[in-house]
Amino acid sequence: EEVKRAGYNSKPADKDVLAGIRKVKSMPLYITKRSTDLIKEIKSYKWKTDKDGKVLDEPVKFNDHLMDALRYAVFTKLFKPERKITAF
Repeated sequence: EEVKRAGYNSKPADKDVLAGIRKVKSMPLYITKRSTDLIKEIKSYKWKTDKDGKVLDEPVKFNDHLMDALRYAVFTKLFKPERKITAF
């Protein structure tokens, strides 16, 4: 509400992390070489591991602000839930 009052045209974002990551990974990304901070985040992105070193399906929440923004934008704008077909 505060952002809207400040005059910004903001929209709510779908924040389903894993579904958003899958959506982003399913499409080509075109990132300019000038996007140095985003490139650093992409290169340092990590997944949590258990005590045996097995990679878990959960990202490490560290230095990921641009990755979150990218995911919010892609997933919120491009994600279209599958329509359920109901038999009559």
